[in-house]
Amino acid sequence: PPFTYINELNRPVFAFGNELAYIRPERGEMDWNKQSEMFENIYRSPILEVYNPKTNTHRTTMPFPPGTIYADGNFYHWMFPTIIPSGKYWLVFFRAEHAYHVYQKEGEDLVFNKTIDLEIEDAVKIEGVPMASMKDYYEKSVYNIFGRIQNLYVLDSQIVVHYTKGLEKEIVSTFPRNAVEERTALSLQIKNYLAVLDLNHQMVQKDILVPKGIVLSSVSDESGVIVGM
Repeated sequence: PPFTYINELNRPVFAFGNELAYIRPERGEMDWNKQSEMFENIYRSPILEVYNPKTNTHRTTMPFPPGTIYADGNFYHWMFPTIIPSGKYWLVFFRAEHAYHVYQKEGEDLVFNKTIDLEIEDAVKIEGVPMASMKDYYEKSVYNIFGRIQNLYVLDSQIVVHYTKGLEKEIVSTFPRNAVEERTALSLQIKNYLAVLDLNHQMVQKDILVPKGIVLSSVSDESGVIVGM
């Protein structure tokens, strides 16, 4: 049967025992005239699909976490989930939140364990629109540069989260956005921060400002050094 794969191709496949796990595609015929129904379903469906190459069958796992912003009935676009396997625990964070979600491997499934909210109170929040008005989202989001998690690193003795706080509309609206130079200048106004948690997900320190000009990658080496430039 046909399927639609929405997610970006960022580390798309994970080893899962003798199976392969990947962001769940939308299976079946898509009615693009009913996108609100499609996203209502996406916001409550499992995140991963698991493929068994021996039996040529697939199943789902990693149920959508409870209590996220995506449960409030509004449209926030695709979640762009980022998955980080870490032994028996798997972590996931979404585009619109300063939180990550912890799952535990139990048998052949990933079961929700808990949500870790970074509690970044002074960040700009994402603005959604009612599902019935999702066509208005793009116009409303023009000046909504919201804070988000950029990267999450599970190191030997700690967890490091790289995030931004976004920019206020009053600042964003002063930059013309139809030229490369203006967009680059606007992006340079966004400050980057780090939060450090222990391996039990207890906050050690947050709002550690990354020096201006340093660009952090999503890669850390075996010694725990985060690669940047």
